[in-house]
Amino acid sequence: MRGVDVAPNERTKIRGSTSPASEPIKTWFNETDVQRIKSEGGNIIEIHSLDWNQLMPSRDSINTNYFVTWVDVWADWCESNRIYCILTLRGLNSGDMPSWIWTGAGSAQPTSKAGYDALVRDFSTLSVASQNANRAAFAARWGDIAARYKNNDYIMYGIWNEPFNFVDTTNDFAIRNRLSAGYSAIMSSVIDSIRAKGSNQIVFVDLPFLWGSDYCIL
Repeated sequence: MRGVDVAPNERTKIRGSTSPASEPIKTWFNETDVQRIKSEGGNIIEIHSLDWNQLMPSRDSINTNYFVTWVDVWADWCESNRIYCILTLRGLNSGDMPSWIWTGAGSAQPTSKAGYDALVRDFSTLSVASQNANRAAFAARWGDIAARYKNNDYIMYGIWNEPFNFVDTTNDFAIRNRLSAGYSAIMSSVIDSIRAKGSNQIVFVDLPFLWGSDYCIL
């Protein structure tokens, strides 16, 4: 595969400026770029690091307006030009966490990075029952996305980019093993949800990036 990673700024800022755009046709990245990538022999574009708060700000539904205004347009550009498109969700961390991760678990909003890190660990620890509904909702929302694009053969899914990246998971290998096992189970449930909607597109599952206090280990 030969392709390009389209980062958030390129697809959300007005072409020629750093101001936010109101629609894809006004941004640095547009269909002309898709056509140029295709003409140069590229066959895949990754819409990288999509924001949880944009795609699924509610635990109970995806953000239809965001899909209509933005994601559907990118998907249509790729389908029209016969080039694959990976929709990749950003890693869950303090910089990009929807409020339902803590409210749905009966918690208050964290006031520190350590608090956000704890929520990410809880979300990926199956024995933490307070996150059960959130984990189920996460899989369900990916099912909603899959239902939307199941007839677009050029769409692919990146479930969760660089899991645990910048989240302190300690140097305790028992904790790391527990988080890895939980993450694996979550990924399986998401894939089941996607397939249950009749979507047979490729799904990418990242390795869990488990961080210690001073280093990263897979």
